[in-house]
Amino acid sequence: PIPVSPELLDELAADRFSQALSSVNGTPALVHCKGGGRAGVLTLMHLAVKNGWTVEQAIEEGQRLGIAPSSNSPYREFFEHYIKLRSP
Repeated sequence: PIPVSPELLDELAADRFSQALSSVNGTPALVHCKGGGRAGVLTLMHLAVKNGWTVEQAIEEGQRLGIAPSSNSPYREFFEHYIKLRSP
């Protein structure tokens, strides 16, 4: 388990989450949180970086999957910052 409270959501936590998902080598993984926001955002960030998506591509894919952070989400700024730093 990788506990990530809203207050502790930072680049280190996101990196640890992404490393954990990468380590399962395609095996299904259960990702959850109380409301789904953190789990969705972290999963989408992982996919964006892994696939080299831009923020716009990540938002489009997230909307398709129903996990994109809305423009007023408390996670949106962090989401965009993280992807811009780590995607080509």
